[in-house]
Formats: sequence, structure tokens, C-alpha cells
Amino acid sequence: MKKPIQARVKTLPFIILLNAFETDSPSLLFLFKHMTQGGVFRHYFTVLKGRPLLGILLLISLGLICGCLFLSLLAVFTHLKQNLQTQREQAFSKQIQPLLTAFLFQNLPAQAIWKQVSRHSEKIFLDLLYQYHQRLKGQAKESLGLLAEPYLQDLKAQFQDRQIYVRARALKLAALFQEQRFVPELLQGLEDPSPVVVLICFQILSQPQHPDILQPLIKSLKKLENLSAVYIASLLARKGLSLAPDLRALFSNPAENIRIRIIAAKTLLYLHDLQSISLALEILKQEEHLDIIVPALNLIEKLSPEDVSEQILPFAQSPQFAIRAYALRTLASLNKVQHSELFVRALEDASPWVTRQAALALKNTGQEERLKTISLSGSPAAEIAKQTLETL
Repeated sequence: MKKPIQARVKTLPFIILLNAFETDSPSLLFLFKHMTQGGVFRHYFTVLKGRPLLGILLLISLGLICGCLFLSLLAVFTHLKQNLQTQREQAFSKQIQPLLTAFLFQNLPAQAIWKQVSRHSEKIFLDLLYQYHQRLKGQAKESLGLLAEPYLQDLKAQFQDRQIYVRARALKLAALFQEQRFVPELLQGLEDPSPVVVLICFQILSQPQHPDILQPLIKSLKKLENLSAVYIASLLARKGLSLAPDLRALFSNPAENIRIRIIAAKTLLYLHDLQSISLALEILKQEEHLDIIVPALNLIEKLSPEDVSEQILPFAQSPQFAIRAYALRTLASLNKVQHSELFVRALEDASPWVTRQAALALKNTGQEERLKTISLSGSPAAEIAKQTLETL
């Protein structure tokens, strides 16, 4: 009489164990035969059919296991591929570097190097030339452009690549070795949808050797507005005062993006554009936005040769602490001792930024003795006065 399926399942491990010692029937074959003929699969299917949630959990578990195995294999494959690529690059660099040295300093013909550069090694070769370009100076640096010449046309095909990194790298390398040749492509790169590519082109075209390229740079500022205003302004300042009229127009335009107006103000400051002082005073009469008032005050503080303190005084009472602080600093830069009472009152301001600027204003206008008196007075302003005297 056959045992029930449950009994056969329960005794299955013991049967396999006993069968493992039999020489005429391998245990694995016996297991497969027992499970297929005995209906074990059918039994588990019946169990899962009656418990759909258990079946779903089983499928999810199997999926996760398969996913983990796939990701593990993918990680191993990627690691091996990267190692192979690194070894290939190191081997090529080791082979080509003596030839580069001979080309630069021993008059080795360029053809001798080109013969060693296969189609698959062109990218590595250009990257190696880039590294040399960063280290060399003078004629040796310029001669690298000759070595890069055969590969620049292929770079041009990458200017429209779908990948941002590929476009940026191609434009940077092409301009590095033959900048004037690729000016049209660099101008087109200023309209690229990626700020990374735009910045690469902006860095190159903002150099003094491109004095006629002004408006394209101004138009591209909208794509760089989220980058550091200080950095972008420092790039623009290399163009000199020829950009000042356009920058003044940007700074004074209330409809323009605030970030772009800030960049314009910082660039005018770097250019020491004295005509922007009157513009800043006009802006102070009209603007209420903190991010525009502060750059305007900064321009007046750094550049104004005249006494314009009467126009600045109202901002020392602004409800915004940043404006009060910058107003005090601007008044102090005008060396107006008659505002010392204002500085003393500002030492009791609720904002530590304002009290700090008030103490600095007293120091910068030659009021050290008064600052010492305040530091010994035991008033709430004594501590900031003492710190200012000790640190300056």
C-alpha cells in the first residue's frame, strides 16, 4: 500500500540519505525521480495554489535573489573591465611617453609617434597630450598642437554627442590645441542645453584674445546663473571695460534675473567702473530687494571717491539686518567721523552682524579710544568692542 504524499515528503530526507550509500542508484537521480513520479511538485503547487500570498512572496524572493546575482555579476564584470582599461592605458602611456620626450626635446618626427597610436588609443593619447599641456610652457607647449592635429577632426564629430561629458571634453581639447580654428563651434557651445558645456566655452571665449566676443557671453549668462557669481564675474572681468556698458544695462534692469544682475554688479566692481557709482545710487532709490541693494552698496563702498553718505544713511535704519550692516560698512569707508554716534548706537543692535560692522566702523574711522572706553564700560556692547580691538 502506498504511503500518503505527506508521509513520503516527510520521509524524503531519510530516503535520500539511505540512497546515498547505494552504488547502483545515485542519490541525485533518485531525488529527481522521487519528486517527479511521487508528485512532490504537484503537492507544493497545490499548497501554493491555496495560499496565493505565499506564492507572491516566493516569487518576490526569487526575483530579489536573481536581481542580487545579476548585480553581483555586473559589478564583477565592470570591475574587470575597468581594470583592463586601466592596464591598457598604463601600458600605452609607458610606451608613448619616451617618444613624446624625444619629440619635444630631441626633434623626433611626429610621424614616429602617430604610428604608435591605434584607433583605440586615440582617446588615451589626447588625454596624455592634455596632461603634458598643463605642465609645459613656451614652444614645447605649442608644439603639442601639431601632435594633436590628426585627431581633432574626430573630436569635431563629438561636439554634438548625446552625452554631456563627451561634448564638454571634445570642445575643451579642441580649443586647447587649436583655439582659433574652433571659435565657431565654441560660440555654438554657448547655446548648449548643459551648463557644463556652456561653462567650458565661456571660460575659453572670455579670454582677452577674443576681444570682439561680447554679446554671446552676455546672452549665455542665463545658463550660468546658478553657478558662483564671483567666479563668473572674474571670468567676465578679463574682457576689460568694453563690457561695462552692457553690464550696467543688466544691473539696472529690474526685469532681469536677480542672479544675473548680481553677476553684473560684481563684474563692474572688479573692473573698477566708476560710472557705475551713479548707477548704484539710482538703483538704491528704486530697489527694495536685498540681493540688489547689497551689491549696490558694495559698489559705492569700494569705488566712490565722493561723499555720498546722505544717500546711504537711510539704509542704516533698514528693517533687514544685512542692509543695515552693509550701510554701516559703506559709511565707514567714506571716513565720516560725524557718523560715530550712529556707529555707537548700532553696537546695541539685535543682530550680531550689525554690531560687528558697527565696531569695525568705529575702528576704521579712527575711534579706537572710544571703542576702548566702551569695552571697559560693562555695557552689552563691551564684549564686541573688546573682541574688535583684540583681533584688529
